[in-house]
Amino acid sequence: MVFGHPDKFYRILEPKEYENEVNIGNVVLGIETAEHLLNWKKFQAHLECCVKSHENISVYERAELAGAERLHGDTEHRFKLNFNLEMKNGTVHHSTVHSDYVVNSTWHEIEKINGSAGFSQNLISRTNRLKVLLHVRLPDSMLNFHSMFFCIGAFCMFSNLGDGTALVSYAPVTNINMSTEVSVSTDTLRLLTEGPSEKESICLSDGIRRGAATFIPEIEKAEVLGLNFGIVQTLGTVNLHDVNSPFHKRAYFGVRSESAGWISNPCMKLLYLLENGDIVKTLWRNSLKKIVTCEIRSGWLPYTVI
Repeated sequence: MVFGHPDKFYRILEPKEYENEVNIGNVVLGIETAEHLLNWKKFQAHLECCVKSHENISVYERAELAGAERLHGDTEHRFKLNFNLEMKNGTVHHSTVHSDYVVNSTWHEIEKINGSAGFSQNLISRTNRLKVLLHVRLPDSMLNFHSMFFCIGAFCMFSNLGDGTALVSYAPVTNINMSTEVSVSTDTLRLLTEGPSEKESICLSDGIRRGAATFIPEIEKAEVLGLNFGIVQTLGTVNLHDVNSPFHKRAYFGVRSESAGWISNPCMKLLYLLENGDIVKTLWRNSLKKIVTCEIRSGWLPYTVI
């Protein structure tokens, strides 16, 4: 059991147990859980090492997927993927990859790529929500503060990373914009790839720190280290101030098969990745069985199924 016995997963706190860390006037009830923070940087590095060292996997970094095509008349491949590869000298090389099987995990660009591959009739409504987290160096008075999540609503989050720093959010500032368009805006793409201007950085940092301080007063003494931008994806629309809005849960995997050989894998939450992988594997195997049956009958089997 990762979090211990279910009966000990959480306990209700007495106000005296947290009154010196938070603004008690903004807290109705305090609950301590047995959850632990995952070191995402180390986890990412571990996954990258596993993937890059696998003998059957080739990794192409700094490769932008410009588009995809379905090859209806091609008897060898079903899809063509067009890439822009940035070389070490800064030049861009255009490359094409042909494939029979594609798992589309391009996150906020997933429906854009699906559309370019000819699956526009399958596009579903998604909300791409641009968020920013504030990375701070903690004052000595906060080094042993527990991580905290103020819910349910558009409030505040504090994650003590255990190395003297923390990630902080304040929902009214952290949630920069939302869009249900197939492609993210140029401004959103700029913040994701290039980062904010100096003026934007100061505005966002001060806004998050001041807002979070209404819940955790000591956070105003923290030193700003930087800002981390990312996209949170939700099926349908999002209302930050509605406790019944489905975005609070995102209790679905979102994996689906668009056609033979093409699977969409949005992975709605990072901790769903194992389940998503199992679903992708099952869809892929089912697709192989159907295709192999069809192609054996036609006398053409371009691969071996084990």
